[in-house]
Amino acid sequence: MKSKGILIIFLCLLSFFLFYCVTNAPDNDSGGGGGTSSALSSPTSSVTSSVTSSVTSSATSSNCAWNIMIYMAADNDLETYAISDLNELESVSGINGTDINVIVLVDRIPGYSTEDGDWRGTRLYKMTYDSITADSNIRSTRLSGMGLSNTGDLNELNMADPAILTNFVNFVNTNYVADNSMMILWDHGSGWRNKTTSYSGKIKRTVPDITDIKSRIKIGKNSKGNKTVIANKIDTSTVSLNNTVKSSTSPIKSVCQDVTSSNDILNNSEVRTALTGLGVTVLGFDACLMGMIESIYEFKGVASYMIASPETIPGNGWDYEGWLTSFLATDLSVTNLYTTAIDSYAAYYSSSAGACLAAYDLSQANNLYTAFNNFATDLNNYMLNPGHTDRFFTIFDTIANNTEVYATPVNGGNYHTDIYDLADNFPSLTNSAALKTAVDNIVLYNWTQPDGDIFTGNPYSHGIAAYFGNFDASYNLTFSLTYITGNVTLFTTSSIWPDFIKALLTCPVLTGLVWASAATYNDASIAVGVYEDYLIYVGGAGTVTATLSNYGTNDLDLYFVDYVPNILASPDALDLSEYGDPTEVVSYTFSNTHAHKGWYILEVHHYSGSTTPYRLVISGSNLK
Repeated sequence: MKSKGILIIFLCLLSFFLFYCVTNAPDNDSGGGGGTSSALSSPTSSVTSSVTSSVTSSATSSNCAWNIMIYMAADNDLETYAISDLNELESVSGINGTDINVIVLVDRIPGYSTEDGDWRGTRLYKMTYDSITADSNIRSTRLSGMGLSNTGDLNELNMADPAILTNFVNFVNTNYVADNSMMILWDHGSGWRNKTTSYSGKIKRTVPDITDIKSRIKIGKNSKGNKTVIANKIDTSTVSLNNTVKSSTSPIKSVCQDVTSSNDILNNSEVRTALTGLGVTVLGFDACLMGMIESIYEFKGVASYMIASPETIPGNGWDYEGWLTSFLATDLSVTNLYTTAIDSYAAYYSSSAGACLAAYDLSQANNLYTAFNNFATDLNNYMLNPGHTDRFFTIFDTIANNTEVYATPVNGGNYHTDIYDLADNFPSLTNSAALKTAVDNIVLYNWTQPDGDIFTGNPYSHGIAAYFGNFDASYNLTFSLTYITGNVTLFTTSSIWPDFIKALLTCPVLTGLVWASAATYNDASIAVGVYEDYLIYVGGAGTVTATLSNYGTNDLDLYFVDYVPNILASPDALDLSEYGDPTEVVSYTFSNTHAHKGWYILEVHHYSGSTTPYRLVISGSNLK
């Protein structure tokens, strides 16, 4: 009787154990879209949308503590690093426990790595521990779902399609029950993944050479009364006209390049729409240059926290083995999640000058935006003063050559500036201190390797950058129009910062032009064939009108020129008056968009007659 009772108890316990494993085993190879069991398609709870710094460990919860999702877009030149990072994940002995699920969607490409059988497509994995670390084979559990099979190599997804990102989160949320979730976007960010050699010289500002404005604008009539198209208004070398929005060197913030899908890339706006409302607790970027105010403000409603670097990230990326091993050895709070991620990164790149990584509290994103925009408004107003044209060069030199910079010093490479250090270098501006406070409030944890100066390292990094132009081949800084005309971010749509940079980098003051405003200008004499030019800055919506008069019977003409490509896709006149003798009038109505704001020229041309005086009356409430 005694032995029989023990047998019954044993069989009962065995039955309970088998039932629990079947009903709580989300890593079944048939899980997800194509063949989900009833247990997997009806989870007991969904991932929470926010978390405090004291997240409960799974030891006291029926759910797993964390779903860690890695969106590994390696369909590009980073394929080799993807295999390496998958092996890193398999080296974490605690990954088989009940505290975390690590689910990876990985896409490969031919031509960079032949590891793990040289498969080429897209796969889903639930990462599991692999004690064999001497090779590069992936032995984790391969999953089916999202239209992907768990066998073969015939599946290919476009990782730059926001719908795929959404489907990945939904797949994980459906099949793996957890209290909190983290999404890591892995790939190229808006910049090159491999850090380039830093530039150690002075940064130059591209100032158009318009001392001979006539030869550059080429205004004139074929015959009396015929309008002539204005050509060669500005050299394309002085203003970047790169209209490739989804390129890895575009200043439009983007991530996740898929080469075999026509080089498609996820724009920040696509990441935002793809992840909004899906309950992501922490958004991480194992990708370059994503620690920027443009990105932080875009993702303010996507997650509660964000981890990213304002600098380029070396090809090896995050230290996944060191991070997850350390995280699993501590409590499973969100604080320990981001501190262990950053601490492991710091240990891995302790001798790499310029390396940095930070964590952000996205609930502070609106406050940061307001503080930065107020500061940028101060800086813009300080600069746009016709009585102080020297300020353009002092402001440029302070930012480009004396403020912490995150740069990709190649032709077309991005140039970003640290916004805390920027505020620190303009202490007299009213909102400087408030911006520094806002940065301190949003940056929860920041590490930067201290070696070098602002060009060779990041010793003054405070964790958040802002776009400040692009390099040309001669290390001139140029303004790229894609920053305001491409697939723009929430930040660039509303902030004054793009207007400030555009005005600073494209202003031709101190080169012989008269910086004019709403006023009357009298010229004592203008000879035949002479062009006289008045530079104006349009800062908002409204109509600008110019009237040319009092030149007797002489033939003078008036042209309204879009000096920097602001409104027109190709150089041309906004308005011109060539046969309104004895009065010429030009006018144009501007909107309040970034594309309309900028520098324009009113040009007086003495077409025929004798030397004569004239009067030019300029009006417009939107002129500086």
